[in-house]
Amino acid sequence: MIIILLGPPGSGKGTVAEALCKMYPFRHVSTGDLFRSHIKNKTHLGQQIVEYMNAGQLVPDELTVKLIEHFLQKVAPQESIIFDGFPRTVNQAEKFDLLLPSFDRVVDYVLSLDVADDIIKNRLSGRRVCVNCGEVYNLAFFKPDEPKVCRDCQGELIQRKDDQPDVISSRLAVYHELTAPLVDYYAERKKLVHIDNSGTIDSIVRQVVERVNLEQK
Repeated sequence: MIIILLGPPGSGKGTVAEALCKMYPFRHVSTGDLFRSHIKNKTHLGQQIVEYMNAGQLVPDELTVKLIEHFLQKVAPQESIIFDGFPRTVNQAEKFDLLLPSFDRVVDYVLSLDVADDIIKNRLSGRRVCVNCGEVYNLAFFKPDEPKVCRDCQGELIQRKDDQPDVISSRLAVYHELTAPLVDYYAERKKLVHIDNSGTIDSIVRQVVERVNLEQK
């Protein structure tokens, strides 16, 4: 099974994916993690990614899809996967659809995590990340026990530049321009499932389990 999570930055795609992986035998894959792994290991693909990043350019869709192809080559055919952050554009989605038959796979479900921009802005502006272990907190609904201190490793909690108000607005604008059209793309292919993402993580996961019938699979 392949599930794709769609949603703006701050919609909780990674959190939802990790929660589902704890309940079911899914592999959680994000393009960001794949990028970092290839860069760290200095692979040929990683070197190409660095060249684009150093030039201040977006990584081309062709290279991103090549990264996904490389990943699929190493995954057992029966393993279920949750993609978080891929595809980002309709062009990537089209290339992905052309790639999957060579692995005898299809996209089974695309979950659109629906949430209003003002809620996103509140979530992201309250997000804090541990500089040591990467644990993520939120001042609104997942507060640390002590201000600015990680409860797991006592590392310092910081606000990422990406989570500052002006940057958030810019990221949302990019999402609505490039990624939001994927909702229509997958709706036309009868793959789309809308998920109300304004509640708690438990309520969101419950919706996913019910709408996708995971208990029956």
